[in-house]
Amino acid sequence: MATTWPSARFWTVRYLHLHSSDGSGIVSPPKDYPQAGMLNAAVYYGDTQKVWDRAELIKLVEYADARGVTLVPELETPAHCDSYQAAIGTLGDPGAGMMDIAGEQTYVTLEKMINDICDVFKSSPFFHIGGDEIRFE
Repeated sequence: MATTWPSARFWTVRYLHLHSSDGSGIVSPPKDYPQAGMLNAAVYYGDTQKVWDRAELIKLVEYADARGVTLVPELETPAHCDSYQAAIGTLGDPGAGMMDIAGEQTYVTLEKMINDICDVFKSSPFFHIGGDEIRFE
C-alpha cells in the first residue's frame, strides 16, 4: 500500500505564497499578454520554457481551496521582471534593470496583469506585488 504525505492543511498551513515570476521568467502569462512567457530562460525552469496556462492554474487553485489552503499570487515588480518585460514591450527598457515606474503605459499594463491574476486566484484575499530594488539613477 502506498503511503502519502499529509496535506499542507494537516500541518496548519493556511496560505501558500506562489512566487510566479522573476527575472528569468513568468510561470503563467496573463491572458492579455500570452507572449510574456516566450522569453523564459530554460536554465531557470529546467530544459523547457514551460508556462502554466490559465486552466491549469484554475485547477490548482480549486485543488488548494478544497484542502483549505489559500494560494497567494505574486508578481515581481519593478525589478526582477526582465524576461516578461522584454516580451510584453510596454513596461520600459528591459536593459534598465527595472520597469519604467514613471511611464503611464507601465500602469495600464500592470493593471491588466494584476486583474487577470486576481481573477484566477479569486479565493485569495491577498495579492503580493514586488517593490524592491528601485534604481533612482
